[in-house]
Amino acid sequence: MSDVSINIVSQFLGQKAFDKAGNSASKLATTVKRALIGVGFEEFARRSINAFAANEKEMAGLSNTLKNLGLQMQDASVASYLDKLALATGALKSELVPAFQTLAVATKDTVDATTLLNLAMDVSAGSTNSLDSVVAALTKAYKGNVGGLGKLNVGIDKAMLATGDLQEIVAYLSKTFNGQAKTAADTYANRVLRIKTAVEDAQEAFGKGLVDSLTILTGSKSIDELQKKIITFGTEAGEAFRKLAGFIKENET
Repeated sequence: MSDVSINIVSQFLGQKAFDKAGNSASKLATTVKRALIGVGFEEFARRSINAFAANEKEMAGLSNTLKNLGLQMQDASVASYLDKLALATGALKSELVPAFQTLAVATKDTVDATTLLNLAMDVSAGSTNSLDSVVAALTKAYKGNVGGLGKLNVGIDKAMLATGDLQEIVAYLSKTFNGQAKTAADTYANRVLRIKTAVEDAQEAFGKGLVDSLTILTGSKSIDELQKKIITFGTEAGEAFRKLAGFIKENET
């Protein structure tokens, strides 16, 4: 049994015959209240760890894609770009990461992927189209199918589409929607989203800190080992509380 579990039990079981049941019950109530107060932090910690895990998974997937494309040297700069883009626009990284990944696979170039993602952000902000739909259309266009761009209803005429000239179409979109993402970011609604993005980034950082600190404090050499120790602690603590509840029940007056 862990030291924490032993302390929980000994605080109550060490009293002779539990002759001061009222006082002990009060102490137990105080302990429970303190535990309930901690639920708020516990929930925040849980969400922080989940946020960190989700972001870590997305970035690991992107990193692996860049490696497979021979672009691993750009990994750090891409991560920095996406962080800054999220903070500047209020867009969720859960949207930006897969969008960039899709464009990187299509273009096999991080510079082109960055240019197209910036364009997609502008077109989405200046129209009724979602970021995903614009990215999908640009991806198909890069592969030679520009028809999807016409379906976005952003003013590309049939003559321009008929040429199939992506460079001309991109130039038109860039000129038409230039600065839309920045303009949208400065609205009240998007300022709120940008603050929310900053809070989420802080939560992810907090989650990473929690995971790292638990790993260090438990002397774990891997996440698998840390998981086992956490489960063991939960099992032992649960057993300690069961013994405590049984003892209190037996000594009720």
